Amino acid sequence: IGNWISMVRFFAKHAGDDDPRMNIRGSCIDPDADIRTASIIDSVVMKNAVVHDDVVVARSVVCEGTVIPRGTRVIDSIVGGASVNHLPGSSREAR
Repeated sequence: IGNWISMVRFFAKHAGDDDPRMNIRGSCIDPDADIRTASIIDSVVMKNAVVHDDVVVARSVVCEGTVIPRGTRVIDSIVGGASVNHLPGSSREAR
């Protein structure tokens, strides 16, 4: 999956979009969400969510007010509130 994520990041970065955030088409991101330089792939990010730098969110829902720490991988998940504090593994990868 690491190569796939790298490829998605490469194409997102070189797509000609002036937005520095690495949004991928197919996602629904609330205008009040702060997604910094995260990669958001086929996901929903709700109001007031904060998705820090170097985060990958794929096929997931980030609920209102949730903060996703830098470097986290959220894959095939619904995260919000207390659940983000329990992301499994030292690599902070959620499945």
